[in-house]
Amino acid sequence: MASFGLALHPDGRLIIADGIKGLLALDGNRQLTSLSTEAKGVPFGFTDDVTVDAAGRYAYFSDASSRWGYGQDGEAVIEHGGDGRLLRYDFSEGTTEVLLEHLQFANGVALGPDEHYVLVNETGAYRISRYWVALYAPRSPLLDGFAGYPLVRKMMVIPKPIERKAFVLGLDTHGKVIANLQDGSAGNYSPITTAREYGDWLYLGSLTSTSLARLPLASALANE
Repeated sequence: MASFGLALHPDGRLIIADGIKGLLALDGNRQLTSLSTEAKGVPFGFTDDVTVDAAGRYAYFSDASSRWGYGQDGEAVIEHGGDGRLLRYDFSEGTTEVLLEHLQFANGVALGPDEHYVLVNETGAYRISRYWVALYAPRSPLLDGFAGYPLVRKMMVIPKPIERKAFVLGLDTHGKVIANLQDGSAGNYSPITTAREYGDWLYLGSLTSTSLARLPLASALANE
């Protein structure tokens, strides 16, 4: 499994965005069930993050890319193909709806205050619109310089020009940066692809690491 996003359903199930297997559910008996693997006839290539509404009716989740799969994140960002999607799974109907498409490597998903809107994060478009935002890597001047030359970007796939840096931003509902966490030291926990508040802790997940990381929420907020 390649579990990037996790969310608790009100009925106790753990809802999982698995980069390889799609949207999954794990019940209290440790039974794993596949909920969704495609939408509008297009299979998920890189299921990334998920959140569930308070009523337990819907799961909102992202497919980073329908063309590039797990382990090909660099290729997907460099190609800049806009094949990511924001999706909604209906638990009562067992159906999946496409809410937004043509996204540039869709990552984090979150519900706004009072669940009035959904927030989605796009790595390839540098669009940030959620409380806690995990940044896969800093902007690359090299990639930005060739933004208008897709063929050249494809030729640059190997090696991947992505800096290894731990990077998380905290934003309030008005888009103001309230925390800026960065670590460029050797052995840092990166690339970070998800960040979640739970209790007094901020939990971090990574695309390649086999473990989770956490730090006190108070310490995170103190680093503006």
